[in-house]
Amino acid sequence: MNFASLMPISKPVSLPKPSHGGDLHTLEASKLGLLDLSSAVSPFTYETLGGIESAWTRLPYVGSSVQDAMARYYKNDCFRLIPGTQWAIEYLPSKLSAMCVTAASCSSLDNGSARLRVALPRYGYAEHAYHWSKLGIVDCEFYDDLPKADLVQSVDVCVVINPNNPTGKVYSEQEISSLMRLTHSANTWLIIDETFVDFVDEVSVSAYLDKAVAERTITLRSFGKFSGLPGARVGALGAHPSVINILEDEFPLWGVTGPSLEVYERVLKDRTWFIEVKQQVKDAACRLMSLLEQHFETVNGKALLFCTVFIDEAPRVAERLVQGGVYVRVLDDEAGLRFSLPANDHQFRILAQALECAKAESSKTCEHR
Repeated sequence: MNFASLMPISKPVSLPKPSHGGDLHTLEASKLGLLDLSSAVSPFTYETLGGIESAWTRLPYVGSSVQDAMARYYKNDCFRLIPGTQWAIEYLPSKLSAMCVTAASCSSLDNGSARLRVALPRYGYAEHAYHWSKLGIVDCEFYDDLPKADLVQSVDVCVVINPNNPTGKVYSEQEISSLMRLTHSANTWLIIDETFVDFVDEVSVSAYLDKAVAERTITLRSFGKFSGLPGARVGALGAHPSVINILEDEFPLWGVTGPSLEVYERVLKDRTWFIEVKQQVKDAACRLMSLLEQHFETVNGKALLFCTVFIDEAPRVAERLVQGGVYVRVLDDEAGLRFSLPANDHQFRILAQALECAKAESSKTCEHR
């Protein structure tokens, strides 16, 4: 079957284009200069960035030293560099759909409907659902918590986010590995978005990728989130060697810039820095949770790099925080707020003051401190 024949002439987009944190350009000019706690990027940035001038003058080939650093960091050599996890989120729907059609292995294709079924978290990074929906031949099935056996057996692809962004839910390694075995037996593809896993890496299933049980599992790892360098646009895609052999032929040649490649290798090898920053993140996450629990009933900070609170009238509370000098992320369904980690005592004081401002019942504008 020709995949192209399945594609509609105009691809309908049934879901709105997602919004994102960190986009201060969308704010009014009068609101610039806010403390930005919307992006969920580590505030403890890797700062040893000097000595990479030569990286600008040569092509960015991925040499053996980078590959060795990746194998040590991810616990196997089943990962390949990509220009950010967002690139993979946009790329995988069309690629996996084409693979299903070519193999005629998808359940939905076997019954002649010429459509794929994809299971996605009801609450999760909206770019996944957006790009699957955008494909035009996909029926999205939304689940709560983790997908159950009956759903896994009825779909062609399962997408799981661990830790979940934005809910903060963290699933154990045992839970995810059990799901991996379930999808393997059901002949279902499993995509695990591990963008926020680096500081809770005990729940990662990266070490399983060279096992037979992972033959249909793909994991995504971020660099910018934990390094504090999202502008580097570096990520890693991990999969069973048989899948890597298929996918990597389409990865963009020189897709990661030379300077980004140099910094990426440097960070992966700097274990002293990683141990220190992991403790900084844990301390800041604990402090942030404690502060938020003084103002909100439901707070989840298990993902460490951000805390999520679920509240009524989230946009109104967010606006009050802006009036107090702090910009946070309103969840897509407006059911809560996501707070990134403040970097220091000064930022914690600004946030504490803004929270006190937001607590006020009146709509009086709080002085921007």
